Amino acid sequence: MEKLFRIFVLLLLCTCCERLQPPFGARVRGDRTSITGPFRQRDSTGSGDGVSGADTVVRICAVRVPGDYDWAKDSASGRFEGELILYRGADPELIVPVGPESVISPSPGTHHIIGGHLYTERCCDGRTYICRDGKLLVHFDGSAILKGLLCDSDGALISLSCSPGDGSIVLRRDSEVLLPISHGSVIGGFGEGRNALYEDDGHICFAYTDSGNLFSVRDAVISAVMAPETDGRAEDVLWLGGRQTVLWRKNGTEHILSRSGFSKSISGVSASLSLVPLGEALFVRGDASFGMGLKSVYINTETLEYSYFRVRIGWPYSIGGKLYLVSGADPLGVFARGAKSYEPLTCFSDPSLLAFSGECAAVLGNGLLIGASAPGGPPLLLHGGRAAGEFPFNGYVTAVDVEIIPPS
Repeated sequence: MEKLFRIFVLLLLCTCCERLQPPFGARVRGDRTSITGPFRQRDSTGSGDGVSGADTVVRICAVRVPGDYDWAKDSASGRFEGELILYRGADPELIVPVGPESVISPSPGTHHIIGGHLYTERCCDGRTYICRDGKLLVHFDGSAILKGLLCDSDGALISLSCSPGDGSIVLRRDSEVLLPISHGSVIGGFGEGRNALYEDDGHICFAYTDSGNLFSVRDAVISAVMAPETDGRAEDVLWLGGRQTVLWRKNGTEHILSRSGFSKSISGVSASLSLVPLGEALFVRGDASFGMGLKSVYINTETLEYSYFRVRIGWPYSIGGKLYLVSGADPLGVFARGAKSYEPLTCFSDPSLLAFSGECAAVLGNGLLIGASAPGGPPLLLHGGRAAGEFPFNGYVTAVDVEIIPPS
């Protein structure tokens, strides 16, 4: 059997410090879709800062397409015979066929690594199919796009989906409808830098907007979110530690963050803002309100530290308390806050590579692990801006996940 995977670990000396139209008719999410032996590592520094370890599990999801097929042009509209491969380190955990007759889609944005499992979504023949580790788990009538997945304490799959046809939103437990919403736009989603469906103190939560109004859903109960003052307008909401955090706008200009009766003013950003939780920190994301080629800004809501970036669409990650932004393409790049907030650093940039969504990157040690796809070349793994491995086949990376195993 042809070698499906060969990875060369290079020296990882340090952490280096608008998008290409993707194939398959999908958008880059975040606009808002015999085997060789064990993993080998060389590290002359002795720091152990590689891409594997006893307490770390790296999983990569990649699609192998026919050797002569140009997936970037995708003249067959995603209807080719290929393989979806889930790797655990260097070794494949799962190989399943993808093709016109499969309920597993080859499209980027439809593969999600959650809790060590690979979930896939596909719409065909007027139905939506959700698989776990290559096996059909849930299916229902209608075409839907997944916005979030969770497993409850009984092992049932909680899914949040939206229908692009009629704008409806549905919360399900397996195939059972828990909450139908006739129309709205879900806040967040897979690979968008913020989870749409999340758990807070044992409660299942999400938020959506409709006709300019903001709604919070907690355990399938809808509540309208109002600004604390009559002349205000609520723009975003999150449940954090059992308390509701509301981002709202006063008099059409001033932005205020309110939580449990405490308010904090947020200044120097555009009228369009959103909340972005990263680790233990909460950020407000907005468009930069002044020139110099700056396009977006992230504000730490505790320290009020501002981090400006020269890309508008990107996926945020926190490493050692420092914020990084990954741009998917044109070029694929990693950016960080400079010594001055309005002078961002370019840590890495390569116009020949692309990443389809935020699901193609994850924090590993003191660097970012990125599954990079290269039209006309083999897919790559990047760590800290340096090549950490390559896949010797024609195809692309659709998801990367890093799991830290707690000590027993």
